[in-house]
This record gives sequence, structure tokens and C-alpha cells, in this order.
Amino acid sequence: MVNIEELVELVSKEIYLGSPNKDLIKSYLDLIREQSTIDPLVGVRNRTYGEKALLQAKQLSDQTGVPFSFFMFDVVDLKYYNNKYSRRIGDLAIQSAADFLLRHSRHKDDLFKYGESADEFGQILRNAYRQDADGYSKRIHKAMDLQKLKFRHKFRTYELPIRLHMGYSTYFPNSDLDNVILEANEMMNETKNQK
Repeated sequence: MVNIEELVELVSKEIYLGSPNKDLIKSYLDLIREQSTIDPLVGVRNRTYGEKALLQAKQLSDQTGVPFSFFMFDVVDLKYYNNKYSRRIGDLAIQSAADFLLRHSRHKDDLFKYGESADEFGQILRNAYRQDADGYSKRIHKAMDLQKLKFRHKFRTYELPIRLHMGYSTYFPNSDLDNVILEANEMMNETKNQK
């Protein structure tokens, strides 16, 4: 990942020196824009990107008549990892969850940090009806049973399960996006309460 501060410094230098190379400056600015949408801890898009992507998905759905589904995920027991093992292990759990979700996503689906805490993700499944979302949910649950976080702590090797609370809803053309987000969040919270 490119350091944004270094890119800003390079652009500033090129502008200050009156560089005639506008393509170079544009490429630096494009890199800055790209990097500013990525969460540095896990390497997936950030919430700002996610909110824009949701609005774009809504607009596309309204224009084409094809629905999309929105998922919310929350890493189970993150506080436990942080308190028992360390913040570093908690960060590894978040990174492992993001890697897991990326491995099980289609290329056209957007995964991003979402929610109030560091361990929540949002995901847009483009061109996905409710039955597509149901199928994806089942695949994630099945694959999650095999997902483990391996790490060393205090001279011991640990292998702990990575689990996710999940909720989802489907946006149908010209419906209310806020309700879809709320439904996904409520479903995710219901799974938290089923412990």
C-alpha cells in the first residue's frame, strides 16, 4: 500500500516546481484518491467508500430494475481476543475475517468496513435477488466452520475459530435503501442475541 503522505508530498513538489508533466500529477492524485478509500488495518474499502457504493448500487438498481443484496458482518468475540490475548491478536482476527470474506466474494461485490465499531463490515452483492443472498449466507456459514485464526501468544500456539454474526436484506428497485440497511443490521443483531 502506498503512503498517502508521501504521495501528497510528491504532488506538492511537482506543482511547486511547475512540472509540465500533468499526467504524472494526475496519476499521483488518482493514487491518493484510491488510497483514501482503503482501511489501513484490513486493506478493504472504508465506510465512506461503502456509503457511496450503496448509493450507486441503489441508482443502478432503480435504472435497470435488478435488485442487489446488502450484508452486514460483525466479528464474534473481538473483545475477548483483545482482552485475553492482546489488541494485536484482535487486529489479526479482523484481518482474518476480511480475508475470509474476500475469498468467498465475487469480483463484482463490494466489501467495506461499516458500522460503529472496527469489527463490522458491509458487503454489496450486485445483481442478487433474495434467493442469491440466502445461498451466499449458507455458503459463508458452511465455510466459516473451517476458518481458524492461528497465532503465537506467550510461547504457545493457538488456533481459534473466526466466526461472524451476519445479517442481510435485498434492495428492490425504487424501495427504501435505509430500510434495507436497517433490516440487515437488525438481522445481524438478532444473531448476536442468539448466543
